[in-house]
Amino acid sequence: MSKRMLLVCLAGVIVFVCATVMKQSAIKARRSLKTISTFSEWQEKGKPVVVAKAVKSTVDLYTKISVVQHSGNTYEAYVPRSIRVKLQPGQPFYIMEGGEKIQGTVAAVDEGLDINSGMFRVTLSFKNRSKATQQPVIAYIKTGFVSGVICVPNSAVDRQGDQNVLWIAKNDRAYKRRVVIKQRNGYGAIIDQGLQEGDIVILRGITPLRENDKLNILEVAGAL
Repeated sequence: MSKRMLLVCLAGVIVFVCATVMKQSAIKARRSLKTISTFSEWQEKGKPVVVAKAVKSTVDLYTKISVVQHSGNTYEAYVPRSIRVKLQPGQPFYIMEGGEKIQGTVAAVDEGLDINSGMFRVTLSFKNRSKATQQPVIAYIKTGFVSGVICVPNSAVDRQGDQNVLWIAKNDRAYKRRVVIKQRNGYGAIIDQGLQEGDIVILRGITPLRENDKLNILEVAGAL
């Protein structure tokens, strides 16, 4: 290889290295600018959150059981006595399938123990269901309700050590509130103590929050 050709190759390598370094510097600058912009926006407007007003309502309670397709639109399950006493024919239930809620009713609940399993057989039926599967699925059977309670989504509850915490928005500021959960269901947590009707609960955006942070309320999701 001639000296001239060697110099040309060396120059090409230098140009490539310089271009790579410049591109990396530009990417870092854009990322830094974005971070500064986000931080500045939070300082000016507050941290973005979605909130909802706490109200008392009637909350449906569900019992979960694992069921297997028996034939056509019929599913079966075997449950212990502690579950058996909660079930009766006619109760509505649903399963989730591909993001869709498939509904049906409890068709029968055996009075006697099944000899082979030592448990009670439960039969569930769907009105219209043609998809066949041999895999167990979870059925949510409505077994009762509780009235006059405040229920918040599980995602709004921040677990800190051995305490359950909700974040409350007041005068566009974030405040931590310790709560006592009475029970949980498929939707959320029923609050027994620490939350009053009318409180504004922060539903989304709780992760970066600290006490007395300024808030930018993006959406009021309505009553809980």
